[in-house]
Amino acid sequence: MKLEAFRKIAIIVFIIILVLVAVLGIYFFVIKKPSNNNDNDQKVTLNWWGLWEEDATMQTLIAKYNETNPNVEIVYAKKDFHTFPDGLQSIKESIKQRLSDQDPVAPDIVTINNSWLPELQAQLSPMPLSIYTQAEYENTFYPHALQDCTGSNAQLYCIPTEFEGLALYYNKELLSDKGITEPASSWEELIDQAKSLTQRDTSGKITVSGLAFGGGEKVTHSADIITLLLLQRKQAVTAKSSGSSLYTVSLEDSVGQEVFDFYTNGVTSARLWDDTLPTDKQLFIDGKLAMIFAPSWYTFDIKKYNPDLNFDIAEVPQVSNLSNERVDFADYWAWAVSGTSPNQSVAWDFLKFLSQPEQYELMHNTAIAQKTERVFGRIYPRKDMADKLSSVPYVKPFIEMAPTAKTVFVGNRESYNELIQTQIDAVTSSNRSQSSNSAYSNFKDGLDSILSESQ
Repeated sequence: MKLEAFRKIAIIVFIIILVLVAVLGIYFFVIKKPSNNNDNDQKVTLNWWGLWEEDATMQTLIAKYNETNPNVEIVYAKKDFHTFPDGLQSIKESIKQRLSDQDPVAPDIVTINNSWLPELQAQLSPMPLSIYTQAEYENTFYPHALQDCTGSNAQLYCIPTEFEGLALYYNKELLSDKGITEPASSWEELIDQAKSLTQRDTSGKITVSGLAFGGGEKVTHSADIITLLLLQRKQAVTAKSSGSSLYTVSLEDSVGQEVFDFYTNGVTSARLWDDTLPTDKQLFIDGKLAMIFAPSWYTFDIKKYNPDLNFDIAEVPQVSNLSNERVDFADYWAWAVSGTSPNQSVAWDFLKFLSQPEQYELMHNTAIAQKTERVFGRIYPRKDMADKLSSVPYVKPFIEMAPTAKTVFVGNRESYNELIQTQIDAVTSSNRSQSSNSAYSNFKDGLDSILSESQ
């Protein structure tokens, strides 16, 4: 009797266990299904803020992603920085505010400058290791991307959309007239070439400038040139203090002063430039400037406004009496994900998709088809794609410089540029209200203030 009762109890317990297992299984695998933001049955909407590429270009990429992710709706919005009161600085502040306030219509994906991460890190989502490990990232992209997209916590936060930087454009006919085939590879020799290329009328006024160098505001990328010269002389420009996450000015005064002297001598000694000239970009397009430092997208404006201009592009010169290590200049854009987005994993999955070679090529080719003056699209930021554009006109110098390009955090970039241009113009303009020594001293003080306000 006792044995029979025991058997009944055992059967009842067994049935109860089976029922519990079944109920728990239904709960966890049906009712409470593990969350997967990219599940094909779950509708997801991503808002994507871009800057440069047209909607038609990005819709091509979105459509391709939707072939395997039909549940994801991606809404692309191109932000026109011309409509913001302070240009790109306003866009950065808008991104920061929208993401900080947890705005319900805040973007899930944003496009940021490579120098913005120190200011925006708190508002951004760190990249999951399933997207790229640090080793994978380092093997895929150029070194500057790893440096620029790594946060203070050693986590990755962005994926480059392109490589962009500073190169040396030259008017082939003006150089040929003086028996010069291409720009010199050292700064000293380049200045000598520029002197021989500069032409004046009988009153001494410059009619053709050999090189846009030495001026402030009218030499559009004068701040980038100064920064490049400092980087080539092993100056960090800014760096984090020991035990701190804040950036401070990091310059050897003797080297910094040497750079300011060298640059301003382009006007005060070499007489390559003066403040009566129009902007360097306009002068080059007009065929009255032999050489200009500029990013790759200048090519499109030149082709648009003077399609017959015979020009080419070279790598930027190097400091001849230092080590053989090249140092070039990087200034590009990257994709990042909002730290408050409810769909961060899907957003990162989409960015992983965008950063594959096939998608970079598709974006490049589609962008060219949109505009006739666009000779090429975004220059690929992946090391394994370097050969794909090497034969495209005007692109090879940028590809050659990509592995050795560097950048630096300077806080508010627009304020930094204005600071340098104002100090340079005070030295080289016709009234020459201050010395190069004063300009450098004011630059250091001004940069310190910019960094304090930006962090």
